[in-house]
Amino acid sequence: KRTHPFRVYICNIELPAKVLQKLCECFMPGGLGHVEKFHLTRNEFQGSDGIEFAHEIIQTNKKLTEICFERNPVDRGQDCQRLIDAIQRHPNISTCYLEGFCRGDRNGHDYLLNLLCKEGMRNVDFANCGVNTNGQSALFDIIMLHPSLVWLCLDENELNDEDAIYLAHALQHNRTLETLLLKGNEFTSLGENVLTKVIYDDSTLNALDAS
Repeated sequence: KRTHPFRVYICNIELPAKVLQKLCECFMPGGLGHVEKFHLTRNEFQGSDGIEFAHEIIQTNKKLTEICFERNPVDRGQDCQRLIDAIQRHPNISTCYLEGFCRGDRNGHDYLLNLLCKEGMRNVDFANCGVNTNGQSALFDIIMLHPSLVWLCLDENELNDEDAIYLAHALQHNRTLETLLLKGNEFTSLGENVLTKVIYDDSTLNALDAS
């Protein structure tokens, strides 16, 4: 059955539990429309309310292609994993924006790996999520052979010069990535130089923002 797609943007508005319950009812599938994109930004959720709400939206809207949960930091690792799992299991989500998803000292590395392993994932914003590889190459191994990733934002994470070397190697082999954002990481001139050489290799990605 064909329905009209619509997009929902709820930004800079506090959403208490009673409001979330009503919103869930509004966005249940049915009628003439379906949710295609759903954005939640700076909503000052209490406890696990935001995760519960986003999880419900993802589970009940099978035609959803884009989810945003930006600048809504999550305190509990269990809640982080629950949202990532919901995105990963969804049949159609190919774009997700999760800037500032991990609160405090939590390392978002494994959550990012899970997202990138989702079939059909094209665009991921995982800025300011404490991503620290601890010397592992798993993230870059995924990027190297990713079949669909087009846009990736890793601004304000904890990537260092060793990561830059792994990343440069991955970019030499990747054939889908067009834009990679890396501002605010821990690269020195060594890491920056390694990545600069990749920028000017026409066989790699089309745009790289490492300033």
